[in-house]
Amino acid sequence: MALQQPLNNIARLGIEMLACALGGGAHTINTPLYDEAHALPSEDAITIGANIHHIVAQETGVADTIDPLAGSYYVEYMTKRLEDAVFAEMEKIEAMGGALGALEAGYFQSELANEQIAMNSDFHSGERKFVGVNYLVKKDEQREIEIFRHDEAAEARQIERLNRIKAKRDNAAVERVLEKVREAARGNTNMVEPMLEAVEVYATHGELCDAMRDVFGEYDPNALTPTL
Repeated sequence: MALQQPLNNIARLGIEMLACALGGGAHTINTPLYDEAHALPSEDAITIGANIHHIVAQETGVADTIDPLAGSYYVEYMTKRLEDAVFAEMEKIEAMGGALGALEAGYFQSELANEQIAMNSDFHSGERKFVGVNYLVKKDEQREIEIFRHDEAAEARQIERLNRIKAKRDNAAVERVLEKVREAARGNTNMVEPMLEAVEVYATHGELCDAMRDVFGEYDPNALTPTL
């Protein structure tokens, strides 16, 4: 979703929705909304997003057959290219010792960074065009939409609610269970059970994350330098 000329995002969403339906993924479609580059979605954006689903389903005829693009030479050609690329990538990762070996070598982070660098290069050169961003740009553009404004009192209410829960719960029990989470993280024990136990005694999301940080540390995306 582009920040500039945000109403153009409605067209992008319609095309994305249709592509998902043509690709057979219609039962799991969950698109972003046209104003999400600016803020949380407004009620209007949510309504339009839902209507895009219905327009594609009810007005295009794409749902009338299970595979509208069946027999397309171009689709089969692109599918074969994708399949070959996937297997080549899997073989490369396997040669590194599997996903864990590739992760430890910084392969995934480096490849993602390099892909982003290449996309940005195409964008800045004009090879890849985005209407309203690097193509057909409006001078002195003004925002065309009303964005969602959150209730500033909501933060205070949530902090008050959290403090009230912490005051009422058994904090000694919370710490005991958080230690179980840390122990599970240090070993090979399934962490789901101690984490559920922690939730049941009202440990917070932040406290659970802190317990895991105590063991695993924090991921630093700048620790690996991408290579072209």
